[in-house]
Amino acid sequence: MKNSVSFEQIVARLAEVLSNPILSAAYHTENEQYEGICGWAGVMAPLSRPAFLKTFGEKTVLAAESEARKAIHEKAEAYERSQFHAHELEADEHKGAGCPAPIREGQFVWAVSTYFKGDGGYRDELKYLVKFKDEEREDLPRLCCIEKVIRVDELPTSPEDCDRLVADYALHGGCRSEDVGDDFCEFNPTKEELSTFYTIAAAVVDKSGRWYLADAEGYDYVRYYYSPLTWEEVMASEVAEFRRLFAEQKAEEERQKEQEAADRLADYRARCQKWEGIMDPIKPYDDAVASCYRSYEKLDYRHRRNSREAKALRSAETKRNNARKRNILAMAQAAFPGVKFSVKKYDGWGKDYVVSWQDGPTKEEFDAATDLNLFVTFHDSFDGMQDMAYTVREEHTDFADKFIGTSNSIETNRTMSDEKRAELIATIYAAAPAADEGKDGNYEKPHDYTDAEVRAVSEAFGLSVCTVFPHGDYSRVYTGEIAHRVFVHTSYYKKPEAPTPNPTTTRGKKSRQSKENEATESNAAPAPGLSLVELPEGGVAVVGADWKDTYFHKREIKAHGCIWNKEAKQWQATEPYAIATVRAWFGQGEQQEADTDTGEVAPSPTPAEVSEATETVQDAPRYSVSAKSQKITEEDAAIAAKYGYTLDMAREHYGRNYKRFHELKKANHSTIFFFLMGEYYELYGRDAQIASVVLNHFPAIAPRVFTEDAEDYPYLFVLLPLAADQIGHYVRCLEDAGHEVVIKEDKPESPTLYGGGEITD
Repeated sequence: MKNSVSFEQIVARLAEVLSNPILSAAYHTENEQYEGICGWAGVMAPLSRPAFLKTFGEKTVLAAESEARKAIHEKAEAYERSQFHAHELEADEHKGAGCPAPIREGQFVWAVSTYFKGDGGYRDELKYLVKFKDEEREDLPRLCCIEKVIRVDELPTSPEDCDRLVADYALHGGCRSEDVGDDFCEFNPTKEELSTFYTIAAAVVDKSGRWYLADAEGYDYVRYYYSPLTWEEVMASEVAEFRRLFAEQKAEEERQKEQEAADRLADYRARCQKWEGIMDPIKPYDDAVASCYRSYEKLDYRHRRNSREAKALRSAETKRNNARKRNILAMAQAAFPGVKFSVKKYDGWGKDYVVSWQDGPTKEEFDAATDLNLFVTFHDSFDGMQDMAYTVREEHTDFADKFIGTSNSIETNRTMSDEKRAELIATIYAAAPAADEGKDGNYEKPHDYTDAEVRAVSEAFGLSVCTVFPHGDYSRVYTGEIAHRVFVHTSYYKKPEAPTPNPTTTRGKKSRQSKENEATESNAAPAPGLSLVELPEGGVAVVGADWKDTYFHKREIKAHGCIWNKEAKQWQATEPYAIATVRAWFGQGEQQEADTDTGEVAPSPTPAEVSEATETVQDAPRYSVSAKSQKITEEDAAIAAKYGYTLDMAREHYGRNYKRFHELKKANHSTIFFFLMGEYYELYGRDAQIASVVLNHFPAIAPRVFTEDAEDYPYLFVLLPLAADQIGHYVRCLEDAGHEVVIKEDKPESPTLYGGGEITD
């Protein structure tokens, strides 16, 4: 840098620094200061005197400082000799006299302006002067030369009256300097040359001595207005009027802000009230985490990592995070029952959770039906101009504080299933067969769509051409792109036939009727194209005319006990009960399988039996009984005998096992419990009802309420025994149907109906 910067450049820089108070203060600091980039001398240009000395040497800096001070002194002397300074002195005299109205042409005065275009006349100019004054903006006086003195009875303030003065008095305005030479270039002036220019304007004076300046600047209307330095006293009545107007406007704005804030609060509370009924408070989980952290914090840091307290803290944090996810899921499932949602924690910038689902409603439909913003306490933002990230606190956070805690934004993610993609592509190929012909095996090639094909594809989906082909270019378009655009703008959610739960009164669970409908849905007749074939090694397989027949109905096939065989690429049933279930599904009830325990042939339940048994479970009587009263009525005994149970059997299960089942279900509402009782697994209550329908296994004992609060926990007294050697098949079928299963294996300490032991946790 020392070699690339000339001595004249150093002198010019020091002259600028020493004449500027701010730069001079930085120059005289004791520390070395540099400009990293874009400095006056390039990268790492010196700013302070120590930096100058280190960069250019003491001898050069001292000589440059001397020359700079000499240049500053010469510039000051030239300024004092300039005509502009003489005019300033004249204007100072006018200012000292109290800024009276100008009386002659060529007189110099000081005036202030907003420098807004004069489209609104002098009234607007004065209004903004008052506004800027109240906002404590500094008035910068401008030296003005009086072009003409126009005397009027009353000051014109409207734009029409003001602009008429320009035509009537041939006003020109503009600016002028008497200190620049003939070689002055107006396209590239220096700072010193610009400082010698003053404004030329006409003075408009009324009878009372009030006045302002009008500058046409070469136009046929008043371009700028200038007011005297004493404009507040000269225009006192107008200033008072504007200040009163501004006060009223400010009061109205404050009132509107308060009203808007009240409306937002009322709307927020209404939205909160809609969803509070299905939420679980987060405070117990926060308290558990805080308690674990206090114990963890007491440990020495060297023993924390694998300590028991650390594991307890991680477990408490996991439970709290799961509780937050459950609340988010409860809102989504209440808005769209039947859609499978998932919530994942996201540790990064911009969001904390991601709600995902396949097919179902569109994002716009989901956002309209839910209020995920209620869970947000702050959101991340980014200022591209400042290159700075920051967080913004939400206005209302009561709901989030109660049900999720501190949380960033929640993002939604809708994905397209393979089945839906295949369906959309098939529709596209049906509307434009030429697009299908261009494929190279499984490799998709872009297709040049004609206008007729574009219209046909758009009409096939009921969308506009601009939606399906947004860019207006129909050449080299991939079928997958079209399928994605159609998917984004199309909703595939169908409301269930059963009434959906009210989010303000339910716990976010599906209604009993909707669960039973889902459980019996798999018992419908097999879809067209499906057939049952015998396997040489034993068992049966469900096959179709092609892969689509089984792929699009795999859920129904799995619900009837079939398992996918990767080697054979078939849905096969090899276990005896699964074989019987599949055959019954296909109406082959006359075929029978040997029972694995007794060797006897047991008939498989038919779909009609499934429906009849389900109706029996639904229509059976229910009784509200106190948990402390263990009285079995004769009516109970008659109902039990109908299903093959004696009064003693019912009393034994009622008094010992079912009470323990009720305690477990209070803490785990949605879990299905299997209890090992000797050679059988038993299910009780609602668990037995669901399993009897999903597994096509009968009979089930009559329903009965057994709870301390029958209205809040209506679990039914239903018993369902299942053979222990078939437990794997039972569990898989229930899990495939979307249920969580827990197996309880207890010691046979006391006799029960099947020789097992008392249920313990």
